[in-house]
Amino acid sequence: FTKITSGLLFLLIALAAVMRPVPKRPIPGLAWLYPLFGTYLLMCLLGVEERTDVLVIQFQWIMLTLAALATVSTLSTIEDVEALMKALTVGTVIALAIPIAAVILNPGELFGNIGRFTPWGAHPNLIGVAFLMAAPILLYTIMTTDSVSIRAVLIGLLLADIGMAMVTGSRQVVFAMAAALGLMCFPLLKRPGLVLTGIVAGALVLPFFLGLSDYAVGRLGSIDSSGRLDIWWQYFMLSLQRPLGLFGTSGLNSHIAITIGEHPHNMFFEMLYLGGWPYFLPMFIVILSGIRAMWRVWRTRYVFATPNQRFLIHALASTLVAMYLQGMANQVIFHPTYTWSFFCVVLTVLFLSMQKDIPYLEADYLERLEEETHQEYEQETEENMDGYPNPLPS
Repeated sequence: FTKITSGLLFLLIALAAVMRPVPKRPIPGLAWLYPLFGTYLLMCLLGVEERTDVLVIQFQWIMLTLAALATVSTLSTIEDVEALMKALTVGTVIALAIPIAAVILNPGELFGNIGRFTPWGAHPNLIGVAFLMAAPILLYTIMTTDSVSIRAVLIGLLLADIGMAMVTGSRQVVFAMAAALGLMCFPLLKRPGLVLTGIVAGALVLPFFLGLSDYAVGRLGSIDSSGRLDIWWQYFMLSLQRPLGLFGTSGLNSHIAITIGEHPHNMFFEMLYLGGWPYFLPMFIVILSGIRAMWRVWRTRYVFATPNQRFLIHALASTLVAMYLQGMANQVIFHPTYTWSFFCVVLTVLFLSMQKDIPYLEADYLERLEEETHQEYEQETEENMDGYPNPLPS
């Protein structure tokens, strides 16, 4: 029921964005491939065996992409993106309260029958996505908030989030989280006080979570691919036999190829299985274009006015990298029942749009730099005239 009705949330987000009375950011034409080929995929799923549920969820994906495009259209300034991150921080704190409540109130059933963190019965790979999304959002707010008390609370939440992620035993979650936080932590080298605080807090909090399950933590050190390389190869060969995916077929399962017996464990091979090459190629172009746009915006982040704004670009770029790395082992960023997938579309489209702003941002930066230089020159001139001889040019 939750999955089927969650599409209403995206509809409300889209309506709120459309009705927001602000100048709208133009949406790049490439971004419209999301809903366009989402509709194509809907047609590919008409003949699957679990048709009703799958069609409802795929329709939600189309609504998700439209809501993401509408959201990006309202993010006309970097201040709008900062406001979005504040809202996501509040949501993250509320979301983390649910598994933390399980640790406090239901400690006897945290690991179910599989030895991995399952708060309130949630599957570890799925609840792990919530921990993965929370980590970069919390770290961003920790590094940009002016409130010492809020920073202290969020550091504790971030450490709890990392600890809970590790005891899920989900390697794709932990490795993607390490990538996001690792990239974001480079600026921390300039803030040794914050680093020391994090180390001390980590020494107090993390051992508690890591001691909850030796099996889950030990699983993170395994280099066993669980047969996924062979699964990916089989799905690739199947895409050559059936280049249109499930289009025009009937009676097949949308989650797994029965002849293979496992779901793809990879967003790219799931795209090939469901929509074939006509679906995979446009989506691959959008992803590559989004990563290229992210790189261009990140390289020119110096044009933004404040250190917090420049760090925001760094944080969003780090998060997008982690998203697509995680997609190599899981396909949730193309499923509409995760906030992670909505955020991924928002970030990809946002970077595609922001790269078109670079010439204007650079012009503003040069103008701002010229004004600052002129003000410094006037200040030096006033100081030289106020009792100090103005040195003659050599």
